[in-house]
Amino acid sequence: MAVLKDLKRIREAGPGIEAVAYVDMATSTVLATSSAIDEPQERFDGLCDAAIALLDGADGEPDEAVRMASTEALVVCRSAADQEEALCLVCAPDADVSAVMHHARAAFDAEGSK
Repeated sequence: MAVLKDLKRIREAGPGIEAVAYVDMATSTVLATSSAIDEPQERFDGLCDAAIALLDGADGEPDEAVRMASTEALVVCRSAADQEEALCLVCAPDADVSAVMHHARAAFDAEGSK
């Protein structure tokens, strides 16, 4: 899958993107990661859990979600090609969330055009 190869490019594309995780929500599995710093696996497992909670919650099944905190912004974007896969992007709290979402969506769009 091309998205796997693009995680570092996605992370470096947008200012403020600190880490990217590509997750399979059906199996609660982190498929691949790219991070500017060494993150423990538990951190990425938590991102997978967050993606499941945000995208498959009781309020329906959105394709995108954002969770803001004082220390970070978490941007989650579901794949259009496989509804069980998503990108989780951990960003600085002042990152341009719409630009981050654009980079995530563009990665999945590029995947679909291959």
